[in-house]
Amino acid sequence: MLKIITSDSQKASRTAEGARRGPEPALPGWPTARNLTLFLLACYGLHVAIRVALSPSADLDESEQLLLSQTLGWGYGPQPPLYTWIQAAVFSINGPSIAGLALFKNLLLLGTALVIYWTGRLMTGRHDYGLAAAFSLFFLPQFCWESQRDLTHSVLASGVSAATLLCWWQTHKTGRLGWYVALGLCAGLGLLSKYNFALLFVSLFIATLSLRETRAMVLDRRMLLSLAIMSVLITPNALWLWQHQGLALATTTKFDIQAGHWRFTTGLAALKEMLQTAAAFVAPLAVFYLLLF
Repeated sequence: MLKIITSDSQKASRTAEGARRGPEPALPGWPTARNLTLFLLACYGLHVAIRVALSPSADLDESEQLLLSQTLGWGYGPQPPLYTWIQAAVFSINGPSIAGLALFKNLLLLGTALVIYWTGRLMTGRHDYGLAAAFSLFFLPQFCWESQRDLTHSVLASGVSAATLLCWWQTHKTGRLGWYVALGLCAGLGLLSKYNFALLFVSLFIATLSLRETRAMVLDRRMLLSLAIMSVLITPNALWLWQHQGLALATTTKFDIQAGHWRFTTGLAALKEMLQTAAAFVAPLAVFYLLLF
């Protein structure tokens, strides 16, 4: 009996000690961060090789970049100019080519996946959770298929969005001035990548203000510095948009908005379309997680 009591006491002591220490950290395991980087390099390197070998013809968005990147300006039309500026820099190395188009896009996709991995790892403190976040991208059609088929500005906006989330988290966790500066840079570059990036930025503000433990980050005076940096970056393009409204709104006809329709009806139709698109966007990933967990 004494032996049983002693054994139970030892077990209780070990349990209490474990509770004080907290949960055991997850082991790095396999694949490691290095393995992930090598896999992504091989994956996107293969994409570049396939695209170059597949056809010398450019698709719609690629043709646009081959044309617009010949000159530098504060704006080019309905889309922001940042993608074209960087693509022009890539072309300046070895001239306009399909290889240059494919290389730039796949570097963006590579960077996005790695940033998502590190963001997931930093937020959770778990390497395996970071891996899950990175590999989840391959279940999003927009990322794994449409981005290779014929997208440009959306690819850049996705990468900058991932970087913005990382900066936002690090700003909250560390409160350092450098992260506020980085956040302002990402916000400005995001709006120069794609204008609907504003939805992400506003959503982050609202979400952060809604939580007591994160509210101080937004109410900090240094957030004004972030907003000032963002404003400086986007002002030249904003002025161009104001002066070239015809070019900026040239593709709004694709939304099929009828002039005689009531605005409320049009808004409901747009909301319905957005919800349907969002559901289709996340459906493959949702199915994967339901099966996995």
